[in-house]
Amino acid sequence: MTTLSIKPYFTRDYKSRAALEADLLANKDFTVSDFFNPWDGKACNLADMRAAGVTAVRARYDRLTKQVTITLPAAF
Repeated sequence: MTTLSIKPYFTRDYKSRAALEADLLANKDFTVSDFFNPWDGKACNLADMRAAGVTAVRARYDRLTKQVTITLPAAF
């Protein structure tokens, strides 16, 4: 299982896990926030993550104060 840490893309923020998941599944951009990953600081979306073999994401939301782990769907 490959896990990637992400956060909302620039000006976006989410108050709930449901809102974050909806945008993730809508293929919106997120910023990679994983110091040891070559994608650190770059934008990615669900299609990019699936192509790279990522199976789960650790996402921060609500002004980066909350964190949730989401298992990505096999296909969308």
